[in-house]
Amino acid sequence: MNRPSKIYFISLTALSCLSGCIPMVVGGGVAATTSVVGEGRDLTSQMEDSWVAMKIRSRYVQSERVRVGNIGVSVYEGRVLLTGAAINQEEVNEAIRIARETRGVTEVRSEIRVQYVSPSELATDTLITSKVKSQFLVDQEVHGLNIHVKTTKGVVYLTGEAKTPQERDRAIHVARQVADVREVVSYIEMEPHAASTTTAPPPAPVTHGNSKAAPAPAAPSMTPTAPSSGTIHESISPVAAPGSSMP
Repeated sequence: MNRPSKIYFISLTALSCLSGCIPMVVGGGVAATTSVVGEGRDLTSQMEDSWVAMKIRSRYVQSERVRVGNIGVSVYEGRVLLTGAAINQEEVNEAIRIARETRGVTEVRSEIRVQYVSPSELATDTLITSKVKSQFLVDQEVHGLNIHVKTTKGVVYLTGEAKTPQERDRAIHVARQVADVREVVSYIEMEPHAASTTTAPPPAPVTHGNSKAAPAPAAPSMTPTAPSSGTIHESISPVAAPGSSMP
């Protein structure tokens, strides 16, 4: 593909992301998707996050040390969350370095693990993600379009925005009730009116096991100062076995 065609394809992909989820093909037929969710995000902010996500994945494709199909990339207001599996720590470090050096990125959080995800585990993770998303959409206390779900080996990662701490805790609780969920890691942030007015350090993930009891309210220090709206852009693709290479 020549350079003008590549630029056209990337631009078209970015615009398509703004209306929902579209399939993408990376390498030799490895499926990936880029999705955008959020209520109230302006078009410019959505485009910026979508463009950042695609720039990171483009650099992963060019890298000889990162298996692009194994790393999930989510971008929220310039803050990047990386999830998935790696064959060694060097691959993890390289994926983080590339994301940090990408223009438009303000912060990188990594949940990449050195691990092997089997095809059966991948299928289970996909099913878990679908079930959690479905539960969010039917739950009257959760704005499902504002919260994104990613699953690796039964661990569910939640990113996005909640209007209140109660909504955030409800989303965590709902995710924990889904079958085969081992753990829930929350990066959900608060809208400005729900955030503390005091200066706080960057938000840390809130991790919950799969106990069926309702989650306890988060401590005030866990409440981040977040932007006014939430959009998540992500790229998902199958996880290969250690030692394998992308086509």
